[in-house]
Formats: sequence, C-alpha cells, structure tokens
Amino acid sequence: MTAGIPGTGLGGFFYLLCALLMPFHELISLCAKRDKKKPRWNMVLRQTGSALAVLLGIWATGWLLGHLMFKTVIQNGMTHGAIKIPNFIRISTVFFALSNLLALIVGVLLLSIPLKPRKRR
Repeated sequence: MTAGIPGTGLGGFFYLLCALLMPFHELISLCAKRDKKKPRWNMVLRQTGSALAVLLGIWATGWLLGHLMFKTVIQNGMTHGAIKIPNFIRISTVFFALSNLLALIVGVLLLSIPLKPRKRR
C-alpha cells in the first residue's frame, strides 16, 4: 500500500480486483447460461474501464513522483553518475497490498465458519 495515493489501499485494491474480474465472470455466466437475463456488458465494460483508468492514474502518479524526485536530486547536485528515473510505485508495493487483501479475505472467511447457523432438529 502506498500512503496518500487513492486506490492503493485495501478497499481500492478490492474494487480493482473485482472490476477487473467482472468480464471473466460475465463470460462464464454467459457460457454456462446460468443467467437468463440480458447480458450486462454495458455495466461490465464501464466498471472495467474505470478500474483500468484508476490503474493508469496510479502508474502516472508514480511516474510523476519519480520525475519530481529525480529533478530534486539533480538540483541539489547529489548525482554520482547515470541515474535511471524510477517509478515511485514499485511492483513489490502492489504485491504487498494484494497479499494483505488476500489475508484479510481468508481471515474473514475462516472467522465466519463458527458463526454459521446450525440446522435445528
């Protein structure tokens, strides 16, 4: 998780993951013909497009922060040779946030097991 950047917290990653999986869910539902109603492709494409726009915004924010940090380093004369401009958002950060989300979901599912109502005789 990257503090201060919208969409990179647990709730943001949960939304992104759900929105990016929507087309696959709709395809499976369509192939299995479980859903007799009209396909919801308009909503699915809108949500997926929104999730992709959020991902693009996160990447652009990381790129911009990398350039601003690089500019600050050059202005202060702290360069020692060739410097590659980094993207501030690392893949390890995304992996850490997704692993936290997975642990949270698994934890909630495990804690809900003893709370399931038993059938009465």
